[in-house]
Amino acid sequence: MWLLSTLNILNFNLINSYICIIQIAIVSIVIIVNDGSKKYTVNQIKKRIKSILISELAFLIIFLIGCYVKSYKPEAIGLEKFMDYGFMNIIDKTEQMPPKDMWISGENINYYYMGQFYAAYINKLAGTSISYGYNLALVTIFATSTIAIFSISYNLIQQINFKKKKNKYSTIGGVLSTIAVNFAGNFHYTIYGLFIPIYNKLTGIKFNQDYYFWNSTRFIGYNPDTNDKTIHEFPMYSYIVGDLHAHVINIIFVVTLLGILVSHLLNNKNKNIKKIKIRNLIDPQIIMIGFLIGIFKMSNYWDFPIYTVVTALVFIFLNLKIYEKKKNAILATVIQTIIVIIIPLIISMPFMLSFNKISSAIKFVSNSTPMWQLMILWGLPSLTIIYYFINVLKEIFIKEKKSKDSTFFKKIISKISDTDLFILILGVSAIGLIIIPEIIYVKDIYEPTQPRANTMFKLTFQSFIMFGICFGYIIVKLLFEKKKLYNNIAGIIISVALLTTTLYPLNSVSYWFGNIFDYTRNMTLDSEDFFKKQYSTRNEKELVPLNDDYEIIKWIRNNTKENDVILEESGDDYEYSNQVSTFTSRPTVIGWCGHEWLWRSVNSSTEIPEMVNERINDVFEFYTSNNYDKIKDIINKYNISYIVVGTNERIKYNNDMDSELACETLLKEIGNVVFETNLNNRNVPTIIIKVK
Repeated sequence: MWLLSTLNILNFNLINSYICIIQIAIVSIVIIVNDGSKKYTVNQIKKRIKSILISELAFLIIFLIGCYVKSYKPEAIGLEKFMDYGFMNIIDKTEQMPPKDMWISGENINYYYMGQFYAAYINKLAGTSISYGYNLALVTIFATSTIAIFSISYNLIQQINFKKKKNKYSTIGGVLSTIAVNFAGNFHYTIYGLFIPIYNKLTGIKFNQDYYFWNSTRFIGYNPDTNDKTIHEFPMYSYIVGDLHAHVINIIFVVTLLGILVSHLLNNKNKNIKKIKIRNLIDPQIIMIGFLIGIFKMSNYWDFPIYTVVTALVFIFLNLKIYEKKKNAILATVIQTIIVIIIPLIISMPFMLSFNKISSAIKFVSNSTPMWQLMILWGLPSLTIIYYFINVLKEIFIKEKKSKDSTFFKKIISKISDTDLFILILGVSAIGLIIIPEIIYVKDIYEPTQPRANTMFKLTFQSFIMFGICFGYIIVKLLFEKKKLYNNIAGIIISVALLTTTLYPLNSVSYWFGNIFDYTRNMTLDSEDFFKKQYSTRNEKELVPLNDDYEIIKWIRNNTKENDVILEESGDDYEYSNQVSTFTSRPTVIGWCGHEWLWRSVNSSTEIPEMVNERINDVFEFYTSNNYDKIKDIINKYNISYIVVGTNERIKYNNDMDSELACETLLKEIGNVVFETNLNNRNVPTIIIKVK
């Protein structure tokens, strides 16, 4: 649907979205019916149907639980939510891609919006409004990834040669991996949220500071306070705060890719290939892997290089196992890797042709993380991987006698199991993603105070997912595969340590959502529900009801055209600003200036782009000027159709929400007041002026 709407072949609407789904369904059915490679017995079909029904039921239960919790705090306000909601909102109204940028009129979105397109697409299929679809999309991602991670871990453990109880152990491992990825926090919570408070209580030390769940994602650079502020988020935190951001949406594509890599590995295990054959190189799964990596380039670019490397590692080690000759293995890997690089280039080409690449210079770090902080955040999974890797090597060399014709590397490759190989690739990759921000970072506009924050954030987010998948598999092997006391003890220690991090949601849910068992509270999935409440204005003098703003938004939705430019304040990031453009999908001259600064930065510059700076200055001059010609010039320059004068504009440009702006008398001469609201009984109303 995205491709066809980008090429102007089909419009992005409900009917065409269903046409695309039906076409794929027909093709899928044809493939299944004509697949002569597998013949299923009646019992096998019944088992598969049962498995599907159980998976769907599990998904539904998790989805409903997610909706229930989310209903206690559904509002799309704070952090990145205005941006995510605005993207999803304007994409929903756009028939042909790329979508227009709601925060810089006349320009397309110059950011990785494919994830929000996915959310808008499912929302369109469901027939829901964006105000509900925003939260439903977030919960869908949570539930889908939960089931997918369980499936990956379950199928990996199914390959272990247990004498009995294989399904039971696979289920345990699947649950542990799912918990580790989607429900757990990092070990920061275990130390600062559990151990230290318990120790203080036992020793009688008075310590009144409560643990705030945000601290586990803002540790390096914050405690102790330094100039090296970083971010190290993980899925549970992201689900709690509710940003429908690129790294969150892409989780479902990431776990799909990992699932296909597992399938590719298992489909080719125990093969002994003498010569390179085309059918082994251009495998449908390899094509699908390339397709998903192509999506990464449009949805969360950081995942593109990460999983290209992970995929290449799987290819090289698998090929070294299944090809008799080393040169054939290397050649096959080169060809397969080229395929999964070329396909993403083709898939993402329509996107990249309308996209100006954001600055991406790589620099060496000037600050690094103290080892004790690294160990608190990532010591548990890293040590688990290292212990398991040593354990695997030990098993290989105990079983195999030394031979002159077998090198160290060849012995490992030939004897290690396919599933152990996959887990070790994930584990080593995850550790590598933690090490990289200690050496280099990608330069961006946060260079002065948070130079490596974004690099650490995007890389370690993926390392958390990889580590989580590894946990379930490793724990099951240590506890149940072989009755060795030292492995059993290690498995128990790792399990207990992991389970302490799963208490993190109890803290975070309580802080963010409040008492979720208080049924007297208002419960809704309407992300615009916050307009019925109050919000602290930027001068922090008082709480201001938002109902006048909502009346403005509803009027503009119902009485203006999609391409009408609405002038409002040039808003500040992460605050309650630019609410009109965000919730109406009508473009404004300039909004959330820091974000547009980042999106419009080119040539690795950290200076504010000229276009962004010019618009900020023009909007400032507009609202503070008393010059008719200057105001008229700005209106004509940006083709402004409607002007909003409300609380935010008066606070920013007059520092007083209860008095008129310098330009208001002139504006009423230039245009007509077409809507006025004053539900809050302020000294001056909130108005909309239509330009004559």
